[in-house]
Amino acid sequence: LTVLETEVPAVILLDIMMPGMDGFATCTAIKSSQEHSNIPVIMLTGMDDVDAVERAYNCGAWDFTAKPINWQILKYRVRYALRASEAFRAERRAARLSRTIDNGHSEVLTFDADTGMLRSANNSARKNLGYDLDELLGLPFFSLGHGTAGTSLALELEALRVKGQLNLTLTLLRKNGTRYPAEGIFLYSGDEKPHQVVCILQDTSERKRVEAELHRLAHYDDLTKLPNRRLLQEHVRGALARAARNGTRCAICMLDLDGFKRVNDTLGHTAGDRLLQEVAQRLTSVVRMYDCVARDNSSDEDPSVTQLARLGGDEFFLLLTDFTEDSGPARVATRLLEQVALPYEINGANLTITGSLGIAIYPTDGDTLDTLMMRADSAMYRAKQDGKNTFAYYTREASQNTLARLSLETDLRAAIEDGQLELHYQPQLSDDLQTVVGVEALVRWRHPTLGLRGPDVFIPIAEESGLIVRLGDYVLEEALRQLEEWQPKLAPGFKVSVNVSALQMRQADFLPKVSRMLERYAVPRDSLVLEITESALMSNAANRLDWFEELKGTGARIAIDDFGTGYSSLSYLTRFPIDFLKVDRSFVKDLESGAEGAAVTRAIFRMAEELSIGIVVEGVENETQLQLLRPMGSCYFQGWLFSSALPPAELMAFIEDYDPVPGTVAAAL
Repeated sequence: LTVLETEVPAVILLDIMMPGMDGFATCTAIKSSQEHSNIPVIMLTGMDDVDAVERAYNCGAWDFTAKPINWQILKYRVRYALRASEAFRAERRAARLSRTIDNGHSEVLTFDADTGMLRSANNSARKNLGYDLDELLGLPFFSLGHGTAGTSLALELEALRVKGQLNLTLTLLRKNGTRYPAEGIFLYSGDEKPHQVVCILQDTSERKRVEAELHRLAHYDDLTKLPNRRLLQEHVRGALARAARNGTRCAICMLDLDGFKRVNDTLGHTAGDRLLQEVAQRLTSVVRMYDCVARDNSSDEDPSVTQLARLGGDEFFLLLTDFTEDSGPARVATRLLEQVALPYEINGANLTITGSLGIAIYPTDGDTLDTLMMRADSAMYRAKQDGKNTFAYYTREASQNTLARLSLETDLRAAIEDGQLELHYQPQLSDDLQTVVGVEALVRWRHPTLGLRGPDVFIPIAEESGLIVRLGDYVLEEALRQLEEWQPKLAPGFKVSVNVSALQMRQADFLPKVSRMLERYAVPRDSLVLEITESALMSNAANRLDWFEELKGTGARIAIDDFGTGYSSLSYLTRFPIDFLKVDRSFVKDLESGAEGAAVTRAIFRMAEELSIGIVVEGVENETQLQLLRPMGSCYFQGWLFSSALPPAELMAFIEDYDPVPGTVAAAL
């Protein structure tokens, strides 16, 4: 018994007649231990009475042999005991596997490869399909298919006999007639008789629901339910391509509300939002006189050749197609402005507002969406200069704003050369709000005449002109230099996040550049987090897994910025070596609007947790948002509730003086 405390033998030969403790008591003690209960015990006895044999079996012995020992017989008894023990263990392993499969989340079914008749179904499959086991066993697997999917599924499974394994997407039919999407692996077993197919299925209903919701949030304006800029670009580029093929014309119209800021300032943002909703409804009613408006994927309306969208703030976009005279857009513009100018009743207050509208014609005024939007925007500003509540067509004289933009681009080139750029850093806090765990580096431009400019002023220009590459190099190197300087004062694990543009990702020397910079500065390699927007990742993702693996090989961490807004497919989360997801500020803002926004954010947290990906929540601006976010799971927080982006000296003072107890954050603890 002392030996068994440190060793687990394959078989035990145990004499009955022993001094002190006999074999019966010893066998009973061995079998009382769960760890040793399955070790085969062969009793050796000189007794030949039946009672001794019975006692041996009752104590848990597998077999016995009499003394004097016949060594040949003993050899066979030991061999039998070892084989039986292995068979017993195999049976127990099979039983455990069977229990695991039966209680697992995946749906597992097996069916006869020749007849298609179901042979087994685990608990998840029975529960989701709504059948008892005896009901399922009387059905062919193909009867669970949706409509003609059973036939196509049968054809797919013909190839399974040759390939041995197939990954299939299918729709399954429940007993109550409802359907659900599933993805699964089908395995063909030709070694058994009859041949069988094992299918391991995953109900993708929830994933598709989350994907659809992310798609809606990414492509539709939540306030007005109109398409946003992203969806607009998809539709309009297609319309321009058709117009080019057919030799027809299109009109791009940009509408901006006059004095909208005054409404927000006097009546509040809630009243401003309500006004935008009513304006959107009026614009929609006017456009329907000419055509339908594309709204969302659940709409019963026919696809439209006229697109109305909200670009953000109080700016709306309209695409008109298939008009034969230049007066066509003018008639629509007049009607739109008339409707906008009618009185509104908002929160018990009567108010009026007008709009200014600019029109650019394809192909006369440009042949790309960006050019046409820019020129329609120029025309819109001309309409404002002409007294507002009117429309204007694009003219060359109206392009002065474009010249001013070019002037700003020239100044930006000089700013990079002359050292006018500087970095500010916004702190990131641990989920318990006790520690500053990192910062995001944000570039600022100290213009010699305009003063300190935020990135919204010059980043779009930098991206359009290609200057974003040089600007990005500056940000990366300056952030690492600053981090090296701070290193002695920082706690271990402190990270600095740097944004990476899509254009930078496409540069052949980007990866070597990152590696060289990490070698140049004495900082932990994993203290650098490179933030890549979701849209940039997807636009560069085709056959680029090796690129991300190489980037990961530099030691830097990878974060997906603006997660959900550039949505394409959630599958990349499992394929790319991603360390963090940055939940976009639009989702944080939606938390306060109701359960729908919170449900999507919780779904993002759950997905990240399942995939062991960290979460950074940006744009936390008030304690209500913080209170809603904290129960969702572990994450880092970033936002104006804690601090704005700070110059280096102010940041270090913030970190050194940081006390999570005083101030408004204390209420959330």
